Amino acid sequence: MQTIFATHWHHLPISEVLDLLETNADFGLFTWALNKGTGEREARTIAVNVFIMGELFYLFNCQSLTRSMFEPGLFTNPWLLGGVVLMAAFQLLFTYLPLMNRMFHSAPLNLEVWGLILGIGAIIYCVVEFEKWLWLRFKKVK
Repeated sequence: MQTIFATHWHHLPISEVLDLLETNADFGLFTWALNKGTGEREARTIAVNVFIMGELFYLFNCQSLTRSMFEPGLFTNPWLLGGVVLMAAFQLLFTYLPLMNRMFHSAPLNLEVWGLILGIGAIIYCVVEFEKWLWLRFKKVK
């Protein structure tokens, strides 16, 4: 039996691209928040949520290495859905529960910031989908 890395080695470079994208988005939004005049707590909370949101979008995309996340269906893997719901709940607690704000030096976020965070997640989704599309296109040419 072959491992996923033996069969799909061509997918590995995208992880470096996504790492760079997510790191730049984290630092970019962190810096943007500080320059905007928000405190370090809010900037830190933004960075954590960008990282988690990027990983959640990527997780959905990894249901298939060659098909869109919508092909197998968003609701076909109950373990994935359960993990996502649990992670989202923990992130909301981290962001909005006063006890967590004190423990982790985090701060509540407004809708504008959540829009930016979701936008970063959508960009990560699109990058992975584009890579899948390229791979399928070049596979058919061979």
